[in-house]
Amino acid sequence: MRRFLEEVLEDLHKIHDSFEDLIFILPNKRAGTFLLNALAGITGKTTFAPKIYSIESFVQEVSGLDYAPPTTQLFELYNTYRKLNSSHTESFVDFSHWAAPLLQDFNELDRYLVDAIEMFDHLAAIHEINQWDLQAEPTTMISNYLRFWKDLGPLYDSYSSLLLQQGLGYPGLVFRKAAEAIDAYLDGQTDPTYVFVGFNALTKAESLVIQRILNRTKSEIYWDLDSVFVEDNEHDASYFIRGYLNKWSYFSKNTPKGFTTHYANSKTIKAIGIPREVSQAQYVADLLTELNKT
Repeated sequence: MRRFLEEVLEDLHKIHDSFEDLIFILPNKRAGTFLLNALAGITGKTTFAPKIYSIESFVQEVSGLDYAPPTTQLFELYNTYRKLNSSHTESFVDFSHWAAPLLQDFNELDRYLVDAIEMFDHLAAIHEINQWDLQAEPTTMISNYLRFWKDLGPLYDSYSSLLLQQGLGYPGLVFRKAAEAIDAYLDGQTDPTYVFVGFNALTKAESLVIQRILNRTKSEIYWDLDSVFVEDNEHDASYFIRGYLNKWSYFSKNTPKGFTTHYANSKTIKAIGIPREVSQAQYVADLLTELNKT
């Protein structure tokens, strides 16, 4: 049975005489290694390798930002926090306990292109309503608690602005800026052909970037999924991809690619009982070694 990447390359080879002018975009860096190996098997000759990006490295190029290291993110967030809260600043140790989850929240908000300032304003209002008491003035603890929620919006705004001034961004911010800059980026390209391979659950920023590229260039996207799951409207495996097929304007004029029909084929299934995880790992290693020989 042919592997997914081999099927993708064989399909592309019917359209393109050479792969070197294509730009492949994959979900992660590791997939790029497998793609290069598959390319070597398909071409069978010496040739220039195409450009291969992970989605993270591609949006980095589109946004023009560098990824800030985790320690830089944390220290810059603390510096911003101190400037906004000079009269009641927590120690770095206490701050670090809630800073990491907050950075993850910032990441998710930006990856899904949420209006963070508006959302934090709504959250602050909700918490203020929950603590509202007609009978008494709020205690010091409650006042500090409400101030914390009110400060999140300004903290997000000042922090992201500080990173942008340095040409840096945490991953979510890089994705947001790439989504904002994708049209300008494409204007500066000369008839590029992008090939997206193996994506499934996309964030809103990823979806926007991919759709703009598909709609503005002669590009392709290949889904790594079997037709059995695509045709089953209740199956979780195809939940996201079914949504893209129904909602993306690109698919109103183009046929989806990449779907296989292997799942419905007859199979030989063996159940092997092996105690302990170490023994199971050793057995799997032996199986993979044998499969690699075939």
